[in-house]
Amino acid sequence: MKIGLIGEAPHDTNCIAVLLGQKYPGIEFFPLIDRIRGSQLDCRQPTKQLLRIEYQFRKPDLVIFIRDLDGLKDEIEKINLRKEYFTEYRRVVDGKAIMLLNIYELEALILADVEKFGLLFDCATSSYPDPSAVVDPKGELKKLSHKYSEGQNLEVFKVLDINIVSANCLYFKEFLDKLKPLIA
Repeated sequence: MKIGLIGEAPHDTNCIAVLLGQKYPGIEFFPLIDRIRGSQLDCRQPTKQLLRIEYQFRKPDLVIFIRDLDGLKDEIEKINLRKEYFTEYRRVVDGKAIMLLNIYELEALILADVEKFGLLFDCATSSYPDPSAVVDPKGELKKLSHKYSEGQNLEVFKVLDINIVSANCLYFKEFLDKLKPLIA
């Protein structure tokens, strides 16, 4: 099975590929339209045209749209905008898609297994009962270790345990639950 990943930056898609690869080692995860970054994904017409071309050429069985909410789970207006984006882009890939909406941002997944982060950066950590309630996960990680920068996320994701991440991060667990039947 081949799964295309669309994210706001190449390091986002690479991090998710590494994490999902733990659970699904036989699946090929690869980036789609990785030249488009961040809010450029919202430039609908040119982005959809590029996506359609890559989708037809690379022929993934499924596409995962990875977006950051840049807000908390109670910010319904922001969530609705992301859902609208997903619904529109889903049509471009013949409906073979699922969305991973990171509440607040990708770095919340690191907070879900923050002990691994602490070991990697040799810093003290305390657990986060609900990483999706942290307003600035990236900033929180930088407070824990001045050595950390988001460019190191791939290194961090390589040591995270997907089972711990999904146990401590509800939105990621829900995503995995929706992904499972699409892969089975």
